Amino acid sequence: MKLKDLLSENVLGSLPSSKLMKMKWNPVTDKTLNEAPAVRGLEKLKDNYYGISDDIYDIQTNVKNVLGTVEGEEWAKNNNINMAKEIQLFKQLKSLFAKSKLGKVL
Repeated sequence: MKLKDLLSENVLGSLPSSKLMKMKWNPVTDKTLNEAPAVRGLEKLKDNYYGISDDIYDIQTNVKNVLGTVEGEEWAKNNNINMAKEIQLFKQLKSLFAKSKLGKVL
């Protein structure tokens, strides 16, 4: 018998664990090994998605607040900005954003 064979041979013979299929599931993280990198990316995507959703809502609210003041109306007029149109644009953005399939699964 060669030394290499002696070193690789177990004193107890073949262990039951050597006959088991290699697990792709990690019981510590409760994720499969293939999912681990995708899950990290998914969490960042979810954070970004909800961040954008919040930003759109905040912009809509702030445009309405500016439009509701005399100073805001003057500022919009001086800068040639139609605030009512801006509100419509952000409503459309919100509507398009809501149609995203990501929003339904995140």
